[in-house]
Amino acid sequence: MNRRMFITVVLAAVGLVAVAHAASAQGEPVRIVQTSDGTLYLLKNSAHYAIVSDAIDDEELAMYADGGAIGGSELLSALTAPSPSTALAGPAAVGDTAQTGVSESTAAAQATPAGQPEQQVVSAPAQPQACPSPRVGAKQPACGAPLTSAPVSPHFLPARGPTTAGGTASVSFQAAPATVCSLNYQPPSGSLSSVGDQTADANGVMTWTFPTGNQSGTGSLQAVCGDVSASGSIQIAPSGGARR
Repeated sequence: MNRRMFITVVLAAVGLVAVAHAASAQGEPVRIVQTSDGTLYLLKNSAHYAIVSDAIDDEELAMYADGGAIGGSELLSALTAPSPSTALAGPAAVGDTAQTGVSESTAAAQATPAGQPEQQVVSAPAQPQACPSPRVGAKQPACGAPLTSAPVSPHFLPARGPTTAGGTASVSFQAAPATVCSLNYQPPSGSLSSVGDQTADANGVMTWTFPTGNQSGTGSLQAVCGDVSASGSIQIAPSGGARR
């Protein structure tokens, strides 16, 4: 049997081989064999079947491309292979995935130049603040520790210089900076009267200046800063004498 006749016979047995191959899962392997006289047989389930091909003329056969010779085992594998449409769909999907992988690899290569390690963004450590210069007479805080100011309790400051009757008194008061306070003064003999308002400076100090009156003795002071008030006194010396 020549090559063309062998191919024709094999193709004609496709239907039978497909059924036989499906049944091979339940029994022994299915085989297509050829005896010495050229007869083709199908071996299935311990039985052999002679393969009888359909007739075909040369013109019809010429319409099919020459696929070359194919063995019996190869024919069985070809019959169970995916259809052309399914086979084509697989490579296309793989191609898309491969193309996507190439694009991602190209983007990664452009983001990080070849031969250079990937750079990591590291936040710079916070720099400690410089220690401020302490004020004269104040305790210096630990370096880097936040400065805290103790609350100032409003109070009168010691008077400077003598205060005499018939003269002028100068009274200073300590409070928080920018605090507005009013002062009331009562001379040794007389009634309480308002001296006026003052605003504490950046150091929290404010000063009132007012007449002492004509009588010597102890004068009363009252400072009012919003809801907070403080009381004090001032010694008025006799005219021409020193303050006690």
